[in-house]
Amino acid sequence: MSSLLLTAALLGAWVATMLHFATPSGDVLAYAAYAAFAVVVPGTIVHKALRGAQDSWASDLALGAATGLCLELFAWAGATAVGLPALLRWWPLVAVGLCLAGRGPRRRVLTRPTGWWPWPVSLSVAAAIALVCWHLARTYLAVYDLPPTGRPYYPDLLYHLGLAAEATRSVPLGTPQAVGQGTLHYHWFADAHLAAVHDITGVALPTLLLRLWVLPVAALTVLVTAALAKRVTGSSTAAAVSAWVVAPGMTLDWWPWAAARIDAFSPLSPSQLYSMPLTVLLVHALADVLGGRRRRGAATVLAVSALACAGAKASALPVLLGGVLLALAVAVLRRGSGRIALGATAAWLLAVEAVARGTVQGSFGGSGFQLFSDLSSMTAYRELVQRLPDLHTPVLPGLLGHGPERLWLFLGLLGVELVRSLRTVLLVLPLLLRRLRADLMAWVLAGACAAGLAALLGISHPGYSEYYFVEGTTPFGAVLGAWGLVEVTRGRSRRARVTAVSAVAAGAAVSAVGLLVLPPRTAPSGQAQVVAALWRPLWVLVGLAAVPCLVWLATRLRRRSGPTLAAPMALGLVTGLLVAALPAQLPGEPGPGPARLAAATHEAGQVTRDQTRAALWISHHVPQGDVMATNDHCVGAHGPFCAAKAWWVSGLGQRRTLVDGWAYVGALGAPFPDQRLLALNDRTFTHPSSALLAALRDKGVGWLVASTAAGPVSPRLAELATQVYAGGVVSIYHLAR
Repeated sequence: MSSLLLTAALLGAWVATMLHFATPSGDVLAYAAYAAFAVVVPGTIVHKALRGAQDSWASDLALGAATGLCLELFAWAGATAVGLPALLRWWPLVAVGLCLAGRGPRRRVLTRPTGWWPWPVSLSVAAAIALVCWHLARTYLAVYDLPPTGRPYYPDLLYHLGLAAEATRSVPLGTPQAVGQGTLHYHWFADAHLAAVHDITGVALPTLLLRLWVLPVAALTVLVTAALAKRVTGSSTAAAVSAWVVAPGMTLDWWPWAAARIDAFSPLSPSQLYSMPLTVLLVHALADVLGGRRRRGAATVLAVSALACAGAKASALPVLLGGVLLALAVAVLRRGSGRIALGATAAWLLAVEAVARGTVQGSFGGSGFQLFSDLSSMTAYRELVQRLPDLHTPVLPGLLGHGPERLWLFLGLLGVELVRSLRTVLLVLPLLLRRLRADLMAWVLAGACAAGLAALLGISHPGYSEYYFVEGTTPFGAVLGAWGLVEVTRGRSRRARVTAVSAVAAGAAVSAVGLLVLPPRTAPSGQAQVVAALWRPLWVLVGLAAVPCLVWLATRLRRRSGPTLAAPMALGLVTGLLVAALPAQLPGEPGPGPARLAAATHEAGQVTRDQTRAALWISHHVPQGDVMATNDHCVGAHGPFCAAKAWWVSGLGQRRTLVDGWAYVGALGAPFPDQRLLALNDRTFTHPSSALLAALRDKGVGWLVASTAAGPVSPRLAELATQVYAGGVVSIYHLAR
């Protein structure tokens, strides 16, 4: 009953939040019905048919929902491939029917969970979910309005809108921002998910992306993380702790002047948000594969979720593979059990990753290997060392071998990076705790964290996409930290438990107070001042870490045998620092990255009200399969090397374009790869002629979208084509066949 009340409260809060942010009530109802009957119910039935009942209804439904997201991709692909998206509405019935047809699967489906989460644990997990939803409402829903609007959009949101629209038309996806570029090489499964929801419910894609899908997927990530913690530890307390450790999505923000916040739950990367519950599902299934519980069914879930992860986020499988390979190495060295299961899992993940690299993955170009490349994203590096970093050397230049001051700067920047990736640093726990060291699942989690941290420190990318590797390990670091905290207090004295709880409170207090007093009022200038400002919070953390170390040393000097209070104190402090990272933010602040990025895009003139209104006209009046040409390619200044991210025609308009923004077509910052086509496209707007229009028609173009804000538009265009829309700076023309 208590779980039902909490679920009802969360659903009510979600509905109220959606309505508060101007989401149509009919769309809210349609999405709720979709989530229940097209994801949770069929996914739970299939998951139980394969793996049986879990420890609680919360785990059953969470893992079932994640399974439903995976299966939905296959159903979407089949329905879209045959050109009958309406068939997608019936996939739940097919899945349920197949599962209930056999006696064995039917018996497993009807079996109740083996237990339940205690009321305090359920309340704690629900509160963590509410925290995530509050965070996203404040930093995403409140920042990005539904169209039409004059407020800015983060450019990548429009890019994903274009991909989601393309996913309603074709599989595999083409490149809607430049139709001549052929098949899209990018991780687009999150966009396919949005397309599937649209096909099932009829809800507009902008409403799904900007409103409805965000909070449920984030809440699911928290819930499956708690389920994984319960599975590997056997403790419901670990479920509660892991939910609170994963919920903030970020760590200490004591250096707002020096580095942008890392937010694992940011919907500005739909692929990152979508991939997290899928990766946790895979690891949960792996626990059963290693534990010998319904191995065949668990292996099936693992295999299917690996396929989903491969196209959900390019960083997802490498991180998981790192965890599996480390656990395999440990199993081989011990000559114990688990070697065959881990070896088979590693082989499957490698095979899926190899195929995905040539199909549903890709890069925006420019990726390479450079040690400490991520440090160049920080303001301190750019102001003191190199404003335009060189990302092509083996080691980030300008820090090492340039005297003691630069060395202190390097150590300070590295310290800031490790603190911002604090959950990942918990990978050391299996080395420190005997019980974790004996469990292969602890090594899987630690290996995933190690792979994420290694990618962060070793990969270079002009857009700093290496941070996604660390963000993807957030659930695994949370589970590892909760596991460690439970283990150092399990079976010990009441004094150890009191010490752990007190340390959590102390860490939370330090986190909150540090946010208020440690960041400088103004950004420091000069190398000495910058280094001092970087190190001031780090010295606080060093002092904090010294306390459990001194406790351990004092115990050893007194020659006392048995466990000390150092471990509960240390893990409690880390947990407190993490769980307070988000609530400690002041409500009056504009919020993390999204608000700042929105302000930046607004200054660049990303999307105007005229453009959003024109885009809505396009989405309602232009046939789905038609191709459009536009002269609006760039955010801000126009030119061959501009920030070519003006995706409002293919994104908000949801139609294919001959040449839209080309930023993600080739290497980042490079000109459009087909300059002759671009010249033909743009000359049609500045110097139109019958021959140019005929050339565009030969390439499949049926519509022209002209923006005087992007450049001059010849009045003769209205004589050669039929003007069908005029609104402010935007005019739309139809080319007769």
